[in-house]
Formats: sequence, C-alpha cells, structure tokens
Amino acid sequence: SRLAGSEPRDHRAPPMADFDKSCVDVAELDEAEIRRVCAALGLGEVLSSQKLTNGGCAANYIVRLSAANDGAAEAIVLKACVAESAARAEELAVLQYKVLAALAKHGAAAPAPKSSLTAACVGTRGQAGHAMAMELLGGEAGNRLLRSGEADAPAVFGAIGRALAAAHAVPPPDGLPDVGAAGSDYIERYVRCAAPLEAHVGTVWRADESTGFVAWAFAAGRLDTARAVLADASLPRGLLHGDPYADNVLLDLETSQAALVDWEDSCIGPLAFDLACAAAGGCFSTADDTAAADVFPPPATLNAAALSSLLACYAAARGGFGKAEAEALVDLTLCNALACALYRFYQFHTVDANAPAEAKRSYREMHAICLALEVPAVAAQMREIASAAVC
Repeated sequence: SRLAGSEPRDHRAPPMADFDKSCVDVAELDEAEIRRVCAALGLGEVLSSQKLTNGGCAANYIVRLSAANDGAAEAIVLKACVAESAARAEELAVLQYKVLAALAKHGAAAPAPKSSLTAACVGTRGQAGHAMAMELLGGEAGNRLLRSGEADAPAVFGAIGRALAAAHAVPPPDGLPDVGAAGSDYIERYVRCAAPLEAHVGTVWRADESTGFVAWAFAAGRLDTARAVLADASLPRGLLHGDPYADNVLLDLETSQAALVDWEDSCIGPLAFDLACAAAGGCFSTADDTAAADVFPPPATLNAAALSSLLACYAAARGGFGKAEAEALVDLTLCNALACALYRFYQFHTVDANAPAEAKRSYREMHAICLALEVPAVAAQMREIASAAVC
C-alpha cells in the first residue's frame, strides 16, 4: 500500500498480493478448444473469450455466449482444471461442480454452475484437463482491492469471515476428501507430490539443497504437527473452501458482500482451517526480501487488525467460535503456510526448473510466515486475538 501525502512508501504487503500468478501459466486453451468445450457443455455459440487468471491448478476464462431465443448475450466463466493426470483433472472439475451446486442450493455466496456437465479439454501445450462452466459474479478480487487501497484489510477479511461462515453451514457433498481422516494425504495433494513426502527425502527433497529450506521444513516435527492438528477430533468439522486467500474472494464495496470463488481445493476438515488459510494468505505482511537465496527471510509481521476482523465477523455470522478452535489456530495456520511453501518450492524448483525468478522465490513469503508463527510472542498474540473471538 502507499501512505498518504509525503510519507514514505510502506514496503509491506499481503503475500498473495506480492506473488503475481501471471508469471506462471499452467493452462492455456486456444479459441478453437474453448468453442469445442462450450459446445460439449451445451452452452451455445462463443462470441468472445478473455483469460482471467493463471493459477496452480486451473485457468479461468470469461466467455461471452450468443443470445438464446433473441435474449441478451450471456457471459460465463469457463474453468479449465489441470493436474498430474487427466483423471485427477476430471476429479477436480467434478468435485468442484458438486460443491458449487450444493452452495447454490443453500444460498451461499459462490458462483452457481452453468451446466450439469463437465468436459475434457486439452491445453495448448498438450496438457490433459477438464473444464466446467459457472456463473460470472460481480465484485473485485480482495487482493486487488488491498493493493489499490480501495479497501483496507479489516474490511476485506471481515467479508471473508462472513462468507466462510455461510459456506460452513452448507452440508458437504459426497466424495470430498477429508483432510483429517486416517492416512490422509492432504499435504501431499496440496504439494502435488506422492505420499508420504518423507519417502522422497534425498531424491525430490534434497536436504543439502542450497537454500536450506528443505532441511528446515522436514525438521523439528513440523510435518507431524501439521498432520496432527488436521486430525484433531475436538474441532468442529464440515465443508471447507480450502484456499480462501484474498485473491479467491470477490467483494462488492457498495454492499460489503463477498463471494468465494475457485473451489478446486474444497474438502472436509476442521472449520477453523479455512480461517487459518485466510490468515496465512493475507493477515501477515512480509518485508522487502532481497537477501541471497541461502539466507532465510525475516519473520513476517502479523496484521492484528485483519486477523481480529476475520475471526470476529466469522464468529458473529456462524454464531459461535470455540475455545479449541482458538487454541488450534496457530498450528492450523502453520500447517497451511508450510504446505504452501512446500508446494511453491517443489513446483518452481523441481517440477519446473526453468520457472521465473519471482516464482522460484515465492516460497519465501510462506516460509517467512512459518518463521513468524514459531516466534513465541507472535503465537501468543495470535492466540490472544483468537480467544477474544470465542463465543
């Protein structure tokens, strides 16, 4: 953000605002493929298409369709999911369809499906994928509002809290993975590395790699702590968005209403895990990081006002937030930040060794959050804020 008047620029920004996903392109559909997929979905003739975003497992297009029965032309979102296999891409698309249908049935703020079908697709680089169509919603992405200064962090994260409370009231559809089930491979699925991660130390994960991050991530029982808190039976469980970072919420500033998008990481688990993911995605700020790759980043700084708004608005909208959830929030946040750091490191250092420098360094944002959560004073402050939201 920029400070008013002649004050110096504030170089701290939410992590997801710092990492520009446009530098990583996982899926691209050419015009002919978009037309073919829309026809397979029964959506009609395509007038135009425009790519919205890149991401870790999907690409989204705004597609304008010809008017039906002389009505107005319609704009929809076409999501192309890609994964390590065609079967996994289809699973992502079908499960996301089921979740969006359930959310629409119960009136939760999320894009409704525009077709009861999903369709196979092929990217321009030959990637096998699967596509689905959904409603085009209004509003602006939360990370863009934060970056532009049009909305402050408490407003954005309060809206995310209310939206998550509404989603958590929806019964989860059949077939969603449970992140806390015995033998769950949630972290491996997030990272996109075969389970268990520890089995690949020395090959995929080299403890002697130059940054020192891998040795740190696999030490001190960090992965065991992450898996244990996901399986904590004392925590209320239900439908999770799984990735409620600020770039996955659309906010209408006039109404303060928010809608959650990009549900491909949806699952079943502790409800507080979604709050932890939102906190990791934007309730910390990171200093300008120009250090050498083999020097750990400085610990991130907690945005207490953003976290307080997230939790207070969530608790009020849900009608409760338990003591056990408050106590588990630090470990749940560490779980998400660690998984995200491992994902970024693996994808941009191993899977795509030629990834841009910005992508290669993006894991450091989440590493900085992990380091902050291991500072006793930061963990205590976070628990104090969470305890204040208990009701």
